[in-house]
Amino acid sequence: MIVKESINFERGLDPKQAMNVGLEQKIANFLRERTSDSPAMWISYLLTEGDEEELDHETRKQWIEFLIKKPEYNNSLDENDFYELKKWGIQWIPYVKLPGDEIQYEFKNGKYFLSFDGWQSFSDLFDTDTRNLSKDFVEAVLSGENVEEYFEYDSVNFGDITEMTWFLKRLLAKGKIPALDDLKEKFIERGGDPETANNLEELFDEIESNDEYEDLHDAIRFAWTDSQEMADQDEAFKDLKNAIKKHFDINDEEIKWVEKPNNYSHFYAPISLNGVEKLFGGLSLNDSDYKIKYYPPQYSYNGDITAEVFNDSLSNRLDEI
Repeated sequence: MIVKESINFERGLDPKQAMNVGLEQKIANFLRERTSDSPAMWISYLLTEGDEEELDHETRKQWIEFLIKKPEYNNSLDENDFYELKKWGIQWIPYVKLPGDEIQYEFKNGKYFLSFDGWQSFSDLFDTDTRNLSKDFVEAVLSGENVEEYFEYDSVNFGDITEMTWFLKRLLAKGKIPALDDLKEKFIERGGDPETANNLEELFDEIESNDEYEDLHDAIRFAWTDSQEMADQDEAFKDLKNAIKKHFDINDEEIKWVEKPNNYSHFYAPISLNGVEKLFGGLSLNDSDYKIKYYPPQYSYNGDITAEVFNDSLSNRLDEI
């Protein structure tokens, strides 16, 4: 490599670093004479302003590619700049941060890694413009909040609790429901027949038909409703989460939870360059082409109730009696 004598190398820098220092000074001198904007605006200026005769396209591109690698020059770029960079064929990833702090990425050992606070961080990345879907619903489900009001249709619920026994037998085949023993005890305490209490169909038939057990009837029915709502929300959560993973090609087995006692804890997973570009497209450019295409079920989510969930719901309802 031939090095010109006019380059003044700084002590401790190798020739390549010294040349970069010289280039940075040359860019600074050129731009300070032509714009009063701060260095944070220099990339935007080179992308959109100036005389081609004074500074040719290739030189502009080289200067932008040099400046974009440093935070002091790239941290004020906006969506118009990103579109311009894309048109110029300049790769700004991995030098530019995503807007906000909930989702970020890093380039490490030749690979990209994604860090995010929680799945609700992706709420803005769902396409809700032309779909029967609201950001509030997506954010609430992914945050684990109670979103009963967002479900337009009810799942399987029972006005007559005798219809529930078939479903309960299926649950009992998969797990224990100790709260049913508490139900039997309360039934017997109210004068119910112990033999009836030990037969699920007869127990529920007696509670359904006898007004003396109205509080037990309501506890059973509302416990099932509570359980179904939780199952539906769990189904919605899994559905939305799978849509995120599919869109950004995130593998469940590669996701880690990182505990940071002196910093924020977060999820951490590898992601492709294409995935990072989709993030930029959705967050920085707000471009619907990069957003997650997701269609909710036509009628409702209908999650499967588990023995554990129904047991907790029934136990809570009986405690209120």
